[in-house]
Amino acid sequence: VGSKAGAGDVAAAEDIASKHIDSSSQHSDVLTVTAKSSRVAVKVKEEADHIVVRTDGLNGITEDFDAYRMNASGRHGVALVISNTKFSKDSGLENLEEKDKELLVKAFKHLSYETVLLENLNECEIKNAVQLVMGPGNDVTRVGKLAKFSACVHQEDDSFILAISSHGTSGDVLCGVDQTGGGLREDDVIQEMKCPLLNGKPKILFIQACRGTESSDPVKFDKAPLQDFLVQHSSYEGKQSFTNSESLLSKRSGVYVRTLADTLAKMYESTDLLGMLTVVSKIVQEKKKFRYEDKKVKQCPEAEDNLRYKVFFTYRH
Repeated sequence: VGSKAGAGDVAAAEDIASKHIDSSSQHSDVLTVTAKSSRVAVKVKEEADHIVVRTDGLNGITEDFDAYRMNASGRHGVALVISNTKFSKDSGLENLEEKDKELLVKAFKHLSYETVLLENLNECEIKNAVQLVMGPGNDVTRVGKLAKFSACVHQEDDSFILAISSHGTSGDVLCGVDQTGGGLREDDVIQEMKCPLLNGKPKILFIQACRGTESSDPVKFDKAPLQDFLVQHSSYEGKQSFTNSESLLSKRSGVYVRTLADTLAKMYESTDLLGMLTVVSKIVQEKKKFRYEDKKVKQCPEAEDNLRYKVFFTYRH
């Protein structure tokens, strides 16, 4: 998953997964997470720009982690969900099912984020929506689908989440519903997330989209680091994303989105974000093989982790 997940982190997450995740289920609408963890995170120390969180580790071993300072109660911040499901005929793209947006909205609301859903945006509207949520000072006109959009980042927010579900292509290009301009580069979205109010705070991006047309073994790639960012894709560069109905993303909820939503709901009280994404990656990789174009293929999420500390969405004082 991320570059900071050492052998101990991976082993711990895999052990949690074996206790709390039913990865053997083959039913598309069955929750993949079957039980809540009994571990609870507790804040034990205040540092200048972070806190120290203690968890009751596996096998009775207590562990301390440097963590971002998150609001223990009330809202964490804004979670913006952009769901593109209906594409113009001229785009040549198939329409997508709408289950992903429901799963994401429910998951982020459960984590105490002010969750905003925007649907069927073109590439310009996607970029403008991110600019608007970053607060005043951005020269963006609130017209069309953004006319009533009022959510924005506040000084007291501890983090920001952006989730995009759409079609995508290689080179980390996201597709708008009309695909008139050739798509929106992920790097352009990330640049818009660099808000002064979020300096030193985690900025989290989840992307459910294909990243190419290949369905063979994934190949790693490198990118320039971004401090305090974590990005997880539903698949590796150049690879497709699949659904629980063993097809491309045009049929039902994505395997990645369902697994992400279920894991966040069941493990957020005991496990940090990177640990949960390790579990997500494990579950998706261990799903039964998908049949696509008369061959069996697998899917593997990829995360780029440039966070300085752990992210615990909740902890006791």
